[in-house]
Amino acid sequence: MPKVLGRRVSALNLTLALVLVAIVGVGGYLAFAPQGSDASPTTSTTATAVTTDVTSTVTASGTAEPSATKDVSFDADGTVKSIKVKVGDTVTKGDVTATATTDTASQQVESAQASYSSALANYASVKSATKKAKTVEKNAQRSSAWAQVVSARLARTEAENAVSGLTLHAPASGTIIAVNGSVGESTTSTSSSSDSSSASTSTAFVTIANLKKYVVTGTFSETDVAKIKEGEEATIAFNSLPNDTYAGKVKAIDLSASTTDGVTTYGVTVSVADPPESLRQGATATITVTTGSATNVVAVPTSSVTTANGASTVKLVTGGKSVTTTVEIGVEGDTYTEITSGLSAGDKVALGATSSSSSNGSGFPGGGFPGGGAGGGAPAGIGGAGVGRG
Repeated sequence: MPKVLGRRVSALNLTLALVLVAIVGVGGYLAFAPQGSDASPTTSTTATAVTTDVTSTVTASGTAEPSATKDVSFDADGTVKSIKVKVGDTVTKGDVTATATTDTASQQVESAQASYSSALANYASVKSATKKAKTVEKNAQRSSAWAQVVSARLARTEAENAVSGLTLHAPASGTIIAVNGSVGESTTSTSSSSDSSSASTSTAFVTIANLKKYVVTGTFSETDVAKIKEGEEATIAFNSLPNDTYAGKVKAIDLSASTTDGVTTYGVTVSVADPPESLRQGATATITVTTGSATNVVAVPTSSVTTANGASTVKLVTGGKSVTTTVEIGVEGDTYTEITSGLSAGDKVALGATSSSSSNGSGFPGGGFPGGGAGGGAPAGIGGAGVGRG
């Protein structure tokens, strides 16, 4: 009995000694193991540098509007007599779109004409009567008579313009897109016509638009708008026509910003090269502007490139290990980024690489416990079968 007890005590001592050795081994490994390296095994997915075309784009939503509109309003006070057009009608330059009338306009023209005729007759009389007069006297009388002629002629022109202002003519060919008024209403004296770009505080009586030419104006972030230049190519997709896209070109970029809820944006106007006939004013669209392109260049997936402090790097994968490699980039696309130096076609790079000291993720060489047997298990002799065997 004492011998058995002695053997069990000896076995327990041996077990404790092995555990102590294991602990020391772990401590030694942690103390002296490498703490990082430029080259280490990688567990991430890899991609191959290829020769391809790279395109960089920015996108924003926008609204379609006719590229040119004309606002037409009565140029004299009166009462609307007739409206010759309705929304949707097409007109040719010079067509009458509406008329108005006034009780005094025609009478004023007749009165002004009579005054002008009288002034002309008076001038002729003065001119005849001063033939023998002294030079100074003659010039004074003739000047006064001629001034009356000029004044009367101006009054006649104003009266004629007042009558003319009661008839609206189309200043350009196009489609009627708005009629703001009805027969019997009073007219408002405004400019006879104006471009859509001009400021106005009044509502035009008739608006004419060229529906064969459209522009789409979108709002781009201040980061994206910095990449856009006038003349760059664009693609427009209208929400009402989801199966088609249309070519466009950047026509104008706003110089002043709009800020909403702390977000700064700029308006960008894009002309539509060949708008569909079914397009309507106010249609919503998505604008994609091409800000850069490169043809037949070495490129890698954009997600594999890291840029910080103006320097770009990739994880170059060779021999199962990834090495941080500095590269120079060109066009940065949504999918691929151009590599101008640092890589060659066929090189492999890590996609979102996460390096470790071991490919099996255990944190120890070989993936096992230090000092363990085959398969990385616990040291031999530790376990239920190794204790208390007598």
